[in-house]
Amino acid sequence: MRTTHQVKPFRIVELYQALSSTRTTTHSLVAAARDALEQASFYPALAASIQSVIEQGEVDDPLRSSLCSLIENCEPVYRYRASGDVWTVYRFELSTGEEHWCATVETEVWAERVAAMGNELIAPNVNG
Repeated sequence: MRTTHQVKPFRIVELYQALSSTRTTTHSLVAAARDALEQASFYPALAASIQSVIEQGEVDDPLRSSLCSLIENCEPVYRYRASGDVWTVYRFELSTGEEHWCATVETEVWAERVAAMGNELIAPNVNG
């Protein structure tokens, strides 16, 4: 089973929520950035900005605003997961964490193909 396509990029959602809150401490933002870095690797500009947060150890208002905009403007990603005897392919919005159903298929191979096709059509950087 290929878990890379089934993992929700929830760490990016958590980072976005932390960035959007005025109550989040700098320490918490840096920790959220560390957690989100690997999942942001599909988006080079976002990953670079997150890396800046980690290296600087702080987030000023322009960087906070820039990161929020980058996350909001990321194309949704297609993922899949087992759903009983079938596989569900869904589109995942990075800023909201919302899932939108796309397809139900009978095998993981088809789920992987549908997700890859969706990612290639809307976000060429998602597949590398």
